[in-house]
Amino acid sequence: MREKVNYGRGYIKCPRNIPGMPGRCPFYWWQKAYLAELVEKLLIVIHPAILEVEDDAPRNDAGAAIVGRNILDEKVDKLIRIVQLSVVMIVAMFAMGVMYVFK
Repeated sequence: MREKVNYGRGYIKCPRNIPGMPGRCPFYWWQKAYLAELVEKLLIVIHPAILEVEDDAPRNDAGAAIVGRNILDEKVDKLIRIVQLSVVMIVAMFAMGVMYVFK
């Protein structure tokens, strides 16, 4: 029964926390509790948009909440499209130049 309650719940443990290993490290935290501890101690800073994610938000395959695309992602995508279009135009102009020279 206990396994079903925590199935799929993220946790963090010490890499030396191996069952049966003598002198193993007992460090173990649930992911959300550990994150809250790090934020409280100001060891990490989280962008406010991420904090607004609700527990029932859509998740990706890794279980991370899918948050709306940020402005930087949109700008990078726009830049990629511009570069791709520029390359196509340069290749087309080169092909027309070659055709003109060898007509």
